[in-house]
Amino acid sequence: MKKAVIKWLVKWFVIKANLYLWWSKKNQKWFQKEREPLPELEGLGDLMKIVGTSKWTADTWWMLWDAVSHPEYAYWNYKKNGTLGDCDDTAALACHYTQQWYDNTRILSMQWVDEKGKFHGHNVCIFDSDQPDMTTVISNGHNYAYTTNTVEDAMSTFVRGGELLSWFTFKPDLSEIIEWHIL
Repeated sequence: MKKAVIKWLVKWFVIKANLYLWWSKKNQKWFQKEREPLPELEGLGDLMKIVGTSKWTADTWWMLWDAVSHPEYAYWNYKKNGTLGDCDDTAALACHYTQQWYDNTRILSMQWVDEKGKFHGHNVCIFDSDQPDMTTVISNGHNYAYTTNTVEDAMSTFVRGGELLSWFTFKPDLSEIIEWHIL
């Protein structure tokens, strides 16, 4: 029953009504006035130095506990507090850079229930790598980038024995959901 309710909430409030992206855009406009211009980076190695030195922090109540930060706000927060924020903030910053260097850059959001019935969600930056038919994933909380064959393979790294409930990808500028799946 719990899984069915979660699937319904994800489907209608997050995906169909697009509230997650809508709220993220409003949050960026209303609450993220502090911003730091993003530095030029040479490539993925420079980006991973930033991601690798950032400490994870949860979104606050005024972000309704989950919103995607503007990349310049995430970088300002990193310079001031040593954190980009949580996984969606890291994904947004990573996508800002990787879309300059790689094709098909997007944010992957996945939701699952672990073996004990606890709900989890995670966002990562994914893009087509330099290798044919390969996808690269950048994630915080784990501070790594890796290459995998498919998006499904990337998700299995995080879900590990749990049950994947849903996943969707969206454009880094939050303009639209590209694809979504309720399982």
